[in-house]
Amino acid sequence: AKTVRITINGDCNVETINSENLVIQQDENNKNKILNAQKINSNTVDIEATHSKNVTGKQVEIRANCLIETVYYSESISIDENSTVKNKIKI
Repeated sequence: AKTVRITINGDCNVETINSENLVIQQDENNKNKILNAQKINSNTVDIEATHSKNVTGKQVEIRANCLIETVYYSESISIDENSTVKNKIKI
């Protein structure tokens, strides 16, 4: 998909998300819900409230409440102080 926008209204589990542009955000009324994804692949990544084993992108923005095992990025990365990224690898 070219652009994928996900608003988290409840806990969600997915295997893989592939897109050119990805935005994942919490619904204002469900601030305690999380999206779990094994792999996220997108040129631009802008996510919050997401737990993932691998995130790969050119430009990656990790907003609040994320837990990411490894981020692979080629251009830029930004990580909110309220998120945890265990490994950052520039590719």
